Amino acid sequence: MERLQFACCVVTLVLALILAMARLQVRWINRRYEQSRWILCLVMVAFAVHYYIQMAFGLRASSDEMGAVVNILLYTPSAFAISFSILNITGAEKSLLRRHLWISAGVYLLLLGCFGATWPSIQSHHLSMGLYAMMSLFVLAMIHSILIIRRELRRMQRVLKSQTGSDFQPYTKYMQSGVSLLYAIAITLPLVITSSTLLLFFGPPMLIALLFFMQSFIALGYYYEPLSTNPDIEPVAIRDEAVPNRTDSAPTDGENKSQNRLTETRIAQVEAALNQWCEAGGFRNCEANMTMLSMQLQIEKGVLTRFFDQHLKTSFRSWLSNIRFKEVQRMMIEFPQYSNDAISFECGFSSHAHLYKIFKEKTGLTPGQWKEHAMLRQNEVVS
Repeated sequence: MERLQFACCVVTLVLALILAMARLQVRWINRRYEQSRWILCLVMVAFAVHYYIQMAFGLRASSDEMGAVVNILLYTPSAFAISFSILNITGAEKSLLRRHLWISAGVYLLLLGCFGATWPSIQSHHLSMGLYAMMSLFVLAMIHSILIIRRELRRMQRVLKSQTGSDFQPYTKYMQSGVSLLYAIAITLPLVITSSTLLLFFGPPMLIALLFFMQSFIALGYYYEPLSTNPDIEPVAIRDEAVPNRTDSAPTDGENKSQNRLTETRIAQVEAALNQWCEAGGFRNCEANMTMLSMQLQIEKGVLTRFFDQHLKTSFRSWLSNIRFKEVQRMMIEFPQYSNDAISFECGFSSHAHLYKIFKEKTGLTPGQWKEHAMLRQNEVVS
């Protein structure tokens, strides 16, 4: 057991060091990512200190119950801190973050109360009932952390699908893979901390899962955009004269939905601005999103959202994808000597895989197959 604790101590210290140096591996300096990175770094340091204390005082060696109590006292706030860091990255509202902090503090105070009430039993090595109570709170903490992370990740995916024009698969891939490993740890941990035998069996895989989570977190930093282009940040823009002091497209309770409809004049203004943006090649930026578009056009994001929903009957993502798709088709015919990868990058697709996916959805063919058929049709017309 001491060897496992020593390995955990070394690995968590190394992870803390890697997280501290991860700033060198990100493309942008982002406040939310930096906050979450340092939170995780402190959690890793706390883990290392915890394992050292376990070894130095032989807490796990004295009894499995004593080791479990010490684990619960550390792992509970650590789970809350890790879940907070993930919520912070996904752009969760401040009200949700505050609520999470209050719930976390309340659960941990109850946990400390149970610990204090069972202290005499702990001293006499008879702490079964107290351990059951602490374990119940620990399980509730794990469940709460998992559920709140899942809900926020789903919300973030909806935001990405509606407001970004780039391929967000790298973003979600790193987030989901890393968080899935956390789920596995959170589900397994309450079952194994009460038994040294189970810890010896499950400890190494859980340590590897933690390592991969940190790797995914660092990889996420490479794709995480700065606040100026983050879809959750609303820029200062010209407000819609028809709906003063409103920044979203949904009406408040009791408000007539017709008041949120754009006027014909406003529609014409937005349409002209979008056409000008496309003619200037704005769609060629693979990192374009609603916030960036709103800032460049100086049109409120809520107005743009209503324009796409009400007038074009589509989303920003679908509209931009269609613009790029048509440009790719034009370039493939006009410049057949260019590779598909070069055309894909030129037209704003972030990867060849993204272009391949769009072509399969719209034509049922790969880009190469469509290009071949288009060239054959063109040759037939010429002949």
